[in-house]
Amino acid sequence: MKLIIVSNRLPISIKRTEDDFVYTRNSGGLVTGLVCVAKSIPFTWIGNIPGNFTKDEQEKIKKNLSENHSSIPLFVPDALNKRSYDGYCNKILWPLFHFFTDIVIYDNYEYYKEYNEMFCRTVLENAGDNDIVWVHDYHLMLLPALLKRQKPSLRVGFFLHIPFPSMETFKLLPEHREILLSILGSDLIAFHTLVYSYNFKQCCDAVLRDLSEEEKRQLVFKAPAANSAGCTECSSSELDRGLKVLTVVCRKCVDKMNLSEAVKECQGNQMDYREECGAKTNRDCQECAYAGAQHGSESRAQRKENRDGRKQLKADEMDRARLTKHSITTIYDALRNSTTCDTYLQRERTKENQIKDVLALSTGANNTCIECIRLNENMPKISNLRCNECKNTEGIAQETDSELESVNEEKVHTEETFANYIEQEIHVCKCTGSQTYRNDGVALHGRDDANRGVPLRIECEFGRIKIDNREIAVKRIPIGIDPNHFKNCLEKKETAGFIKKYKDLFQGKFVLLGVDRVDYIKGIPNRFSGYELFLKRNPEKKTVFVQVGVPSRTTIKEYNYLEDTIIGKVGRINSKYGGVTDNLVYYLNNSIKFEELCALYSIADMCLVSSVRDGMNLVALEFVACSQNNGILGLSEFAGTASTLPGSVFLNPWDTETIAKAIEVGIGMGPDERKRRYKVNLKNVENFTAEKWAETNINYLLNHKK
Repeated sequence: MKLIIVSNRLPISIKRTEDDFVYTRNSGGLVTGLVCVAKSIPFTWIGNIPGNFTKDEQEKIKKNLSENHSSIPLFVPDALNKRSYDGYCNKILWPLFHFFTDIVIYDNYEYYKEYNEMFCRTVLENAGDNDIVWVHDYHLMLLPALLKRQKPSLRVGFFLHIPFPSMETFKLLPEHREILLSILGSDLIAFHTLVYSYNFKQCCDAVLRDLSEEEKRQLVFKAPAANSAGCTECSSSELDRGLKVLTVVCRKCVDKMNLSEAVKECQGNQMDYREECGAKTNRDCQECAYAGAQHGSESRAQRKENRDGRKQLKADEMDRARLTKHSITTIYDALRNSTTCDTYLQRERTKENQIKDVLALSTGANNTCIECIRLNENMPKISNLRCNECKNTEGIAQETDSELESVNEEKVHTEETFANYIEQEIHVCKCTGSQTYRNDGVALHGRDDANRGVPLRIECEFGRIKIDNREIAVKRIPIGIDPNHFKNCLEKKETAGFIKKYKDLFQGKFVLLGVDRVDYIKGIPNRFSGYELFLKRNPEKKTVFVQVGVPSRTTIKEYNYLEDTIIGKVGRINSKYGGVTDNLVYYLNNSIKFEELCALYSIADMCLVSSVRDGMNLVALEFVACSQNNGILGLSEFAGTASTLPGSVFLNPWDTETIAKAIEVGIGMGPDERKRRYKVNLKNVENFTAEKWAETNINYLLNHKK
């Protein structure tokens, strides 16, 4: 048994040099906890590595990460990453789960699904039957169910690092039911606080009491039939057994995107794919699916006769037919990486029964189709696939298989006659093109139709959810930090230099500190408004405010607007209450060295955390770990750490008055009270560490009863 960690990105930064790459491991609670756990249980980390790398560079990076960092990278195409990570995760899920519902624009869910499916394929390639897969955060909420449909024996954990919203907010998400049911594919679902886990239970209560028959089937995970590949989207055990996935691209958009070289229409046997398979000009492409049945050493006349007579192929002509697929990675990548418009509709998944077509099916012993013999005559029937850009149904159809790999090129011996290859209307799996139901009503998804309509036994309790005989643990397991990592840093010579520098600079002043990513959930403008009110009421108090604002998600307009707002407030405070040589606010709009950060933590008299909504906020824990003067923590009631650090001075970030009041309480606090509060917080920081958090999650999964 091994442990597989899955997160949106690997905790490794890769920097390109002239002739090689430099690999640097990032820090963070998740990384810290797992490094400690690795001593007792080995783990592999799977995640995305952003950047533009050639195929050779990708192979080199894969080898290095595997050998030296126990990691497996995914190289997600830029366009898919942009639409899933920026488009859906950060423009929809992030604001919605933090209750900023007014800035949400609902779009790009199909790319979010594709992103999760890409992760699923990589995990399944590396996971054994009884391995533990620990999935992290809102980027991968569909992954637990995708994994369970393929390997029900996996032990899957899911940890959400951000708040889980109330039902009233969660149901604003059009896909909230599918996302919730996907999370329930986990064996352990964990959150930072009891409030988040309670919100999740409320959502489960509302959704699970009113399930459709299809939704009930999504909650039952059975192993795929023996010797069959499974579909990561719908659990089909008939994954791409000769059926096609069609990519439909509008001619207008092909021209607009300059893809005419990548997209070619079928010209019978005269297709020239020199770059793809090395076929010579005017020669039959032996790899192209449109070449149909190829015979050993045919003359040109024989090949022409076979091409013209495809529709009339007879049993004796099918003997020893060489059936291959042509991989069209070029068109697939070109369309996926297009940023011009949403043209490609490969594997349209957003609507039920969207792909219905007449295809050639095989009922032969080898379950092999006659490639695309009837594709051309069927093309006009693809009427419900439309270009997202112009809604044009006149498309160019190209064939691809779900894994973009060529099938075995060896000759296929078909023992059955052509009569065994029947043509019938079918429903096609919306993600792989595999058949879901035959005309006679027989299901091909490996599901027991006899169980249709039978209600599931569902028990939804606080702390657990039981679906038939499968029990899902729902826990509150707050993440922590490694306090020793910060304490050790304080002993460094470089850190001591920073400490002396800032003590001399701010001598005789009460030092307020803020450390955040520049994000609207952090309440930085609210914090400055509270400080401004404090200065107005207490002009005689000698204070200084140091704010570290690390740039974040600069491609999203809301973040750029926030940056302008912060700079405006800093300028107004300094110009109104400061002097020529006496700034009241020092705003650092960049990352700083770890040693400098620890120095600021250690000399600050009070750290203000004014998050309007925050999953946890590790800055609060880090400040307590580093403080050398019994530092006071002014903490938002809406940060996850509020339940972990009861010695804080609590504030309402939406109320400027309470922020100003918290600063006044901090300045006026006596040394004994200050020491008492600090000891309470320090004890919890030292008890609830990142290592304990990781061990608790993994132990639940190790002891989980299937």
